[in-house]
Amino acid sequence: MISNSKNTDVNSAVASLIQGQDGWLTNKDFYGILKRERARSDRTGSPISYVQIELSDNPEDESKRSYHPNPEHLQALDILINFISENSRISDLKFLRNPYEIGILLLDTPMIDAKYFIEKITPSLYQYMNSFQNNGYIDVIHSIKISSYPLNQGLEFDRIEARPIYIRGSSIRDSVLERSENNMLSDSTNIHLEWNLSSTLEGSIALKKPVFWNVFLTDHRKFFYYIIKRVVDILGAIVGLILISPIWLFIAAVIKLTSQGPVLFKQKRMGYHGRPFYMYKFRTMYASTHSKLHKEYVKGLIDEQLDEEDIKVYKQKITKGITPFGQFLRRNSLDELPQLINILKGEMSIVGPRPHPYYEVEHYKSWYSNRLKVKPGLTGISKLLIRDSSKNYVGSMRLDIWYVNNCSMFLDIKILFQTIYHICLKRH
Repeated sequence: MISNSKNTDVNSAVASLIQGQDGWLTNKDFYGILKRERARSDRTGSPISYVQIELSDNPEDESKRSYHPNPEHLQALDILINFISENSRISDLKFLRNPYEIGILLLDTPMIDAKYFIEKITPSLYQYMNSFQNNGYIDVIHSIKISSYPLNQGLEFDRIEARPIYIRGSSIRDSVLERSENNMLSDSTNIHLEWNLSSTLEGSIALKKPVFWNVFLTDHRKFFYYIIKRVVDILGAIVGLILISPIWLFIAAVIKLTSQGPVLFKQKRMGYHGRPFYMYKFRTMYASTHSKLHKEYVKGLIDEQLDEEDIKVYKQKITKGITPFGQFLRRNSLDELPQLINILKGEMSIVGPRPHPYYEVEHYKSWYSNRLKVKPGLTGISKLLIRDSSKNYVGSMRLDIWYVNNCSMFLDIKILFQTIYHICLKRH
């Protein structure tokens, strides 16, 4: 086992690398500024991008990252830090997260511009490393990742990644990705970056921002709250599925007898951190009903292009696709019962903002994405207080975001019991 004194010595050596360098921050200062800038981005919609440079020989065990680097690695790291200092803007915020990861926060910079910045400096980086007469230095870079915020910048992805390919005396054809925004790649006979999208489900948005979302999870009280909440979700889902099994069988039989099509309806929804999942409901509409009308409706609702008469017409058209038994299920919220499966799988929680379809999230205003910071729920505060979100869509968003910022077990219990009370009140 490595001694604490050796660990401290190496930490000091790493910290000394950024001393005197303009724009380099400590981890604490960086996350403080990141929290402030993300709030500014929510208010103004101004984009920010985070460039994460991962270095080679990055041990999987994070406990080793504080003392593992050898002198050669520290020397290469020093060269890289000096290069970044000389080739970045004064407004760019840099920090050394650990000896194997350098972060650069680019303010007022969308992903496309951040990618252009990396591609522009990469050839110079190769030449700079080469000037130290040690070709092994360039191999210190393992990968470069770019994350962007807020969620919607006109792209259906929010993270790209590249691994440097080192070549001599030859050229590589540009990688043609699925979308035209990505065809801004540059070739070099020295070094080439081949960009890849982060993994997504059928092209939908996938939020995978360990840095942008990390600020939200720094409160230890929240950490324990989520552990307790997950335990309650599992127990509640298991008990609920057992208790409703007779009701489930009855509803399934009636659906089969009254209309053609499957018993369960599944739809792609956006969940925790924007990760897509398939949400289950009892089918309440005719199998031939298409989602095009609802897509037009939610787009007009978010863009505030619908007046009361337009909303009324849309609702009448949508209602025509609901079966008579489906109306009964919706009126009594029984169509939502299969979501206990989603809760058991960890895709949803008992209490949280209601999950929206992917095509609704695509039209979010930037600050709406804050509601994705917690798992979606079977019931939630906006569902409880604003039953019909079409009457106050912005208000429902504000309530959901208020819940995100104030969630607690006491609040969850209060919402759950008030939901049960309202359901029972409607029946009587």
